[in-house]
This record gives sequence, structure tokens and C-alpha cells, in this order.
Amino acid sequence: MEEKEEKVIDKRGFNLIKNQRVAYWLAIVLISIALLISINEFIFLCYQNGFLYENLFAFVFEFVTNGMLLYSLIRKKSVLIEIALVVLKVFEATYYPLRSCQRLDMLILIEGLPQFYVISHTLFAVGAFALLIGLIFYCLFKLRGRRLYWDIMKLWVLLSSVFMFVMSIIYIVEVFRNSEMMWEEMLEPITLCILFVGMFMTYEYVEEIEAIYE
Repeated sequence: MEEKEEKVIDKRGFNLIKNQRVAYWLAIVLISIALLISINEFIFLCYQNGFLYENLFAFVFEFVTNGMLLYSLIRKKSVLIEIALVVLKVFEATYYPLRSCQRLDMLILIEGLPQFYVISHTLFAVGAFALLIGLIFYCLFKLRGRRLYWDIMKLWVLLSSVFMFVMSIIYIVEVFRNSEMMWEEMLEPITLCILFVGMFMTYEYVEEIEAIYE
């Protein structure tokens, strides 16, 4: 197993992390950080906005599924890694686009929203729908088995991570610029950015595992 980890990933496809061991540890660290931040985010949301079942559902689902992904990575259970990734992609690629549509509706229904929310809600929507497109290409990969679809899926997940990163920077700047802004609001984009990058690193790690290409 140790010899397999040292192998260099096939360069025929799209790879940012050429060393599988580096991708493996980055995935574990990033997903762990995302889980810790998500716990704090849920606590602060309950404290600031009160208890909501939607927030509870999203938190429990994300925590359990990412916890399963983290466990499968640590134990190096390739089949369980793939199951966790599929469940995460299906959930996040449907729930977050729906949540982004709710926020876009706010831009239509509520007049005079600050420009900050117009920009942040739009970026969130683009990032969420990029994840949905990634899910579509993953389905095409499982249907056709072509490496091209796998690479395109990874590109869309990476693009979603970039939009969440930009959104995180905007939130951080706004929190420091606007004293009335609650700093807890920046936890969501930061968590999603770290989580999506962690998922991307997991894809980089599993590319040599046979379960992905069977």
C-alpha cells in the first residue's frame, strides 16, 4: 500500500497535485478544518437567528457525510470514499443551488438591498450551479467511463471553490469595513471553500484507486 501511495498520478488527465500522498493529507486536513468551522457556524446561527430545522438538516447531513468521508480517507477504504463523494455531490449540487435561488429571490422581493448582498448572492449562485454542472459530468463519467468527463467534473468543482474563495474575501473585507455586519456570516463561504477544495483533493487522491474506474 505504501508503494502505491508514492506512485505519480497519470499525467494524461487534469492533475494539480502530482503526488498522491500530498493530495491525501491535504484532503484530510481541509475536510477536518471544514467540519470544525461548520460546527461553530451552526452554533452561531442558532444563537443569532434562532433554531431553524433547515439549518439543522444541512448541518447534520454535512457533518455525517463529511465525517464518513474523513473516516474512509483515514482508513483508506476506497469503496467508502466513492460512496461518500457521491452522496456529497448529490446533496451539495442540489441543496446549494436551491439555497442560492432563495437568496436570488431576496434580490427581487426586497428593494434597496446593499450592493454587497447583490454581489455575494450572485457569486454564491454561480458557485453553487458550478457544483451542479460538476455532478452532471460525474454522471456522464460513470455512464461513459471517459477520463475527459472526470477531468471536466474536477474543473467545475475547482471553479466552484474559486467562487467561494472570492466570496469569502468579500465577506471578510465587509466585516472589517462595516461595523454593523455580523462576522459569523463569513463562516459559510469560508467553510464551503475549504470543503470544496478538500473534495477536489480527494478526487486527486482517488484517481489511481481502481474503484473509481471500475
